[in-house]
Amino acid sequence: MTMASPVFKAMLEASNFKEGKELSMTVKVEISLPNDDAMAMIVLLDVIHDRNKRVPHKVSLNLLTRISLLVHRYQIAEACDIVSNIWINNLQDNMPEVYDSSVQDSHYLLAIA
Repeated sequence: MTMASPVFKAMLEASNFKEGKELSMTVKVEISLPNDDAMAMIVLLDVIHDRNKRVPHKVSLNLLTRISLLVHRYQIAEACDIVSNIWINNLQDNMPEVYDSSVQDSHYLLAIA
């Protein structure tokens, strides 16, 4: 996690945060992420930890949006670069050609961008 995300690196390696202090005294730490989407986080953890057989080749536009929000929050775009291109390419047939602010998919696409 610390190699993929500067946010997790600061949290787990710095002695300023509770999680980092706990980790330095034990071999593991439990981090509560109550505001994060569980399914999106599971997919990202599979990507980060190279569990490639568990990473879906196709995701819905809604799930990709939720994943992209976590990618931004934890600054892990580089770790997700290849798989995100696969996901976007697999969604291209369903993407609108013109932005329409009244269409929910347009909002998702803006969030992903």
